[in-house]
Amino acid sequence: MLDTTQILLLILIVILGGTLVLVGIQFYFILRELKKGLERLNGILEDAHDAMGNITAGTQHVKESMKEVHTLTSQIREGVSTPVVSGLATFGLVRSFLKSYLSDEEEEEADDD
Repeated sequence: MLDTTQILLLILIVILGGTLVLVGIQFYFILRELKKGLERLNGILEDAHDAMGNITAGTQHVKESMKEVHTLTSQIREGVSTPVVSGLATFGLVRSFLKSYLSDEEEEEADDD
């Protein structure tokens, strides 16, 4: 039969095995929560990236508009301004505003889908 030393070792092995199983289960739950947290962080970072893209597009539109205004004023300053040149410059400025407005509407429609 088994003597007391072997019985104590068997009990100790069972207790340690059970403890390792419980630690493994807790470790699994910790990793699962970490994954959920990283997914949320990824979503936040993607939203921030999209917002920065929208800001960049807005500043690009302002930059293009300012270039057209600068072109128009430089033509007027140089005395090259004729009714046709002024009309074309104004048309370009209005076109850039409409282009930005239409692209913003398309983005909103895409977000709604």
